[in-house]
Amino acid sequence: MLRKLIGPVLLSLLIASAGFNLWASLRYFFTYREMYKYQEWTTYITRVRMAAQYLASDAVEYSRRNPAIDPVLREFDLKPRLTNAPPATAPSPKPSR
Repeated sequence: MLRKLIGPVLLSLLIASAGFNLWASLRYFFTYREMYKYQEWTTYITRVRMAAQYLASDAVEYSRRNPAIDPVLREFDLKPRLTNAPPATAPSPKPSR
């Protein structure tokens, strides 16, 4: 009687293993495809960021020869803003009682 059950048990284990392998393969395929898409997007963003940094540094360098561009650079925080306020002084200590 035990010999009659070995065949169906092994066949069901084989089918379960094949189903699991199919599921794992499909999940790997779609995950890898999505990861590749994100890698392309990351590369694009990196190139755009590097181009913007180059443009900003070039504009700051240009402002040394032509200060008329300074208001634009200050608007985008590429150069520090000018302040007319006097420098802060430390408060004088109060006498103890």
